Amino acid sequence: MDAKIYEPKPEIQAKKLYIITHVEEQDGKYGKYIRLTLKDNEEKEYSTALWVKQYVSQYSKLGAFITALGSDITTWTGKRINVISWEQGKRIVMPLEEKKSKW
Repeated sequence: MDAKIYEPKPEIQAKKLYIITHVEEQDGKYGKYIRLTLKDNEEKEYSTALWVKQYVSQYSKLGAFITALGSDITTWTGKRINVISWEQGKRIVMPLEEKKSKW
């Protein structure tokens, strides 16, 4: 059997800095989604699902990440972000400058 145990992590929050540690495209009950795993500067893990649709608003979950990091999800791992707002329909993610150190 090829089953994996999924341990839910808290959803990301507004006004926090994160580093993306894992990006994985998956098929779910309602279609394709991108599962992001992130860590804050205290090493606590978070996760969120970005549902894939043909067209998305720049303020949707996926749209906020595409606006900040581009549409090539293979480049997202290791990127540092600032989540400005995480309310439905008002999501804003800003990229942070690349640094040699983790934070």
